[in-house]
Amino acid sequence: IQVLSFGFKKGAPVDADIILDMRMLANPHWDPDLRSHTGQAQEVI
Repeated sequence: IQVLSFGFKKGAPVDADIILDMRMLANPHWDPDLRSHTGQAQEVI
């Protein structure tokens, strides 16, 4: 399994078998209570 991030502006990767759109997930960076945590903090997960 390979996970990669890309921007739709430049197009989706042509060699990808499955593409999942995660843009609807909340970004913890914009939550003041979560902003100082890393991506591994239990509050963020």
